[in-house]
Amino acid sequence: MRRIQITPEVIEAVCKAIIDSPKYFDVAAYIGVSEDTYKHWVKEGKELVRKHYEDETEPDNEHECNLIELHNQSQLAHRRFRQRHIGLIQKAGEVPKHWQAAKWILEQNYPEDFAIKPEDVAKDKIIVPMIIINTAKEITQETIQNKNIQVNVITQKELEDKRVKVQNVDDAVEEVKAELTEVPEAD
Repeated sequence: MRRIQITPEVIEAVCKAIIDSPKYFDVAAYIGVSEDTYKHWVKEGKELVRKHYEDETEPDNEHECNLIELHNQSQLAHRRFRQRHIGLIQKAGEVPKHWQAAKWILEQNYPEDFAIKPEDVAKDKIIVPMIIINTAKEITQETIQNKNIQVNVITQKELEDKRVKVQNVDDAVEEVKAELTEVPEAD
């Protein structure tokens, strides 16, 4: 890719690209630079912002000014991207079948803020279709009808309770085995 200088037009193009997709690869491709070059600009801009803020100094040259401006404007573009998708989720919440698409985009781009974590699932007590996922993947509708199979969805808590009961039965069987093996020998 050709060498591109950071100019106000490039900064504007970066921001436009971020609003469409905040991924480094996509932004770099949009403005016509390598992903490494774009990552370098982002890193250098962030470092310059921190340096000049801490030292209470002004940038030394136009290149530094542009890197700082790139950093500041790209941060705003990231916020706009997030706000747009949060708005889509809020709006789509009125039509339940469509909100997952915008949520997926946020989860992919900002997993630290939007991805569901295992502890969130436990806290919210989300019903998890464990039986369907684990045992009914290959059961077709025809098989269910012909064999009179019923598939039940249980909560995570119910599944854990069942595991405890099975463990208790397994423990009881081990005790019986132990009792049977400890019979004293006849004289």
